[in-house]
Amino acid sequence: MLLGKRRLLFLTVAGYVAGFQWMYVHYLDPAFDYLGFRYYPPPLPYLALAWMLSLLPCLWMPIRLTRASQLAYWVLYIAVFIPSMLVPLFAEMEPASGIAVLMLVLFAGFSIVGCSYLLPLWKARAAHVSSRTLWKILGTGFAALAVWMVVVFHHHLQIVSFNDVYDLRDAANDVAEGSAVNYAFMLLTGAVNPFFMGYGLYYRRRWLVLCGAAGQLLVYSVGGTKGSILSILFVPGMYLLLRIRKVPFGTAFSLGCLALLAGFAAAYVASGEEPGVILSVALFVVFARTLAMGGLLTGQYYDFFQRNPYTYWSHIKVSIGLCTIPTNTPSDRSSDSVTPAPPHSMLRPTSLRPMESRPPGCPGSC
Repeated sequence: MLLGKRRLLFLTVAGYVAGFQWMYVHYLDPAFDYLGFRYYPPPLPYLALAWMLSLLPCLWMPIRLTRASQLAYWVLYIAVFIPSMLVPLFAEMEPASGIAVLMLVLFAGFSIVGCSYLLPLWKARAAHVSSRTLWKILGTGFAALAVWMVVVFHHHLQIVSFNDVYDLRDAANDVAEGSAVNYAFMLLTGAVNPFFMGYGLYYRRRWLVLCGAAGQLLVYSVGGTKGSILSILFVPGMYLLLRIRKVPFGTAFSLGCLALLAGFAAAYVASGEEPGVILSVALFVVFARTLAMGGLLTGQYYDFFQRNPYTYWSHIKVSIGLCTIPTNTPSDRSSDSVTPAPPHSMLRPTSLRPMESRPPGCPGSC
């Protein structure tokens, strides 16, 4: 029985990898090569290595969730690990031999995380806090964070389209400078609001779901973060997957991702590879921004630190004074003064499309 589930998982993930590669070649490279999603056919041995390392985790990926962190492990596998096996290789940011080293190191790290689930859970005493006290703390915290953001950004709150989020972010950065309101921003969008939505869905408290969704709308109206607005769909989607009892979560999640990718590929082909505004935005947000961007950034960071000194988190406020920032200007507390060399792929001829040739409805950067 377990062998059959593993075989189904292997076939599903293999289909996902194949679909990802097809979409990269036929959609990302023609539409977004100016962002770095270029495609140079890799040598067959290295492509086989990328496929093998992408599929090997199917041997130990948790089919049923027994720990909360296993959900994050699955998301990491689909949205970061597999793209990081393929995108740096396709974009040829470094020679294939260097990318192979990157793939092997990432595989080793991902395997170590998977091995952690073999260890027994640490049994800690539960904190004895009454439900009334807990909700007073959460409610007060939520209200205080929301009021903090409204006070700082009260003249700049607006719901904009995905095309205009970058202008909204630039304005928000100017307004927030020196206010430390980013702490409220991060706590609301990454912890409090998703918790309210998840708790409300599980215990059927509609007002809590609406409260969390309203909080995410507030965050989006301030910073235009796509993740905050899309989480209003993502959290209920994950809840529905977890509600499926007859099919193990790992199987349902991988099949869902494969179906999503196949659906977008079919829609792209049906449009004659000339998607309209709505499909262009959906393709960009789901495939380019959510599924492929993690792989691109992995390759870009790898390329950058192949040519520049490590920072050892010296740019973080709590570590300033403990580590020296390795920049050309020691007084500058950022890495902006370090100029990275162009990626390996940029040393080869490529046709960079002008800005006006981008698919309609797609932003110019991520």
